[in-house]
Amino acid sequence: MQTTQSAGKNGMIVTECAFDYSLASHIPAIATGEVAAVRVSGVLDPEATGHVARQLQTLEEKYQYRNFPHMKTIGLGYFESINPEREGYYFSNANRVMDILRNVFAPIPLPTDVIRANLDKSWPGGLMTLRHPSGKPMRPCLARIIIHGAELAPHVDRCDWYSHAKF
Repeated sequence: MQTTQSAGKNGMIVTECAFDYSLASHIPAIATGEVAAVRVSGVLDPEATGHVARQLQTLEEKYQYRNFPHMKTIGLGYFESINPEREGYYFSNANRVMDILRNVFAPIPLPTDVIRANLDKSWPGGLMTLRHPSGKPMRPCLARIIIHGAELAPHVDRCDWYSHAKF
């Protein structure tokens, strides 16, 4: 698939690429603000998507997302981990949440694992893991489940907005 660009509803430029090693080539455009998001297509085929959706429906550990009524989540995001009241919960559950998500996707590899390996292999110098201000490594352990028919526009999750960490 060739890379394409389009303007979203809010005018942000969104780049689309295939789920392959070209993904890393788009990071400089994100870092400089040339594009606002990269939509990665071909991560799951329709049969695999159905498998994952059925597995997610059976999970009991889903939480209503407080800022968006059409979304449920599994796990916590970075911004929640820097809240002193939630930090302990985040770090005591991050690996367990990753295991839950890997089981949901099995036998398909968890897409974040594939993307992380892809970026580590293709990005000069490899991939660095974000560190919490305490020095502990962070995990990509937040899954957002969007209710059918709801719309979620590209958005920015910038860790430097939520902490004193330097990036």
